Amino acid sequence: MRYIIDVKTKGHKRIMAALRALKSTVKVEFGGEYHEDRAYCQIHLESSQSEDEIDNWLWKRNFDYVGVVPRDTE
Repeated sequence: MRYIIDVKTKGHKRIMAALRALKSTVKVEFGGEYHEDRAYCQIHLESSQSEDEIDNWLWKRNFDYVGVVPRDTE
């Protein structure tokens, strides 16, 4: 499954590194900052975990994120 994770731009590198270390992670990419508010950005994630599992994993580690949403597949 592919997801978009909205996070604070300041801590995105730490979150991406932690996601890369997971066995369930297939791919992690920086999705760019939001033009409306550069304090936030996207992380694009491809993982074998569900949306709820990723959300719980981020929450338990106290990462500064807004949310996880499925990314449309083409």
